[in-house]
Amino acid sequence: MFLENRMAHTWIDLFLVNDSDSYSHYTKTNSPSFAGHDLIALKYKLPKPPNPLRMFTSRHLESVNVDSLHRALRDSLDTTNIDPRNRSDPIDSGAASFSDGVIRAFDAVAPCHVSTVRTHHKPWISIDIRDLMRERDRAYSRAKGSRRREDVDAFKRLRNEVKTRLNQAKREYISERVESAQNSRLKWVEFRRLGIASSALPSPT
Repeated sequence: MFLENRMAHTWIDLFLVNDSDSYSHYTKTNSPSFAGHDLIALKYKLPKPPNPLRMFTSRHLESVNVDSLHRALRDSLDTTNIDPRNRSDPIDSGAASFSDGVIRAFDAVAPCHVSTVRTHHKPWISIDIRDLMRERDRAYSRAKGSRRREDVDAFKRLRNEVKTRLNQAKREYISERVESAQNSRLKWVEFRRLGIASSALPSPT
């Protein structure tokens, strides 16, 4: 607290936190400012929320049989009412009914599938491992094209090496992240962030 020509310490300005383990440190101005008040900044550690999942709907049209599609269209449109009579907006409502009939036909031969795009970045995959994965993919293409025993063996060797390197790098990354957590609560935060523990389960501490 700032008084004229002198300083006095008070407990007027307080920070209240519900978890002292998440508190890191604070800074304070050397001299009072802002109408005689100190500027105090508190650093608080918060876990990073997981990336939201993106979902999209698609149809696999490449495997659709044309004859089956024709039959589905005929059956669907035969039962679709596109009669412009007795409609207040015959063009718009008729077009909507026709569109619904076409969609029903495609639903019959190529139903929609919901896919999830996972954008979770895997930070333990280094540049060297990515280069090795590309080499493995090239070896796979070469073995698939030639069918030669030596090419197949080369691909299997690279596949096993990539798997071993990935598992080792992931274990080291998880171990480092968990060990760097300062208390058991933050360790469980890391477990959930890494997908090792369910986010619905509470910390046992």
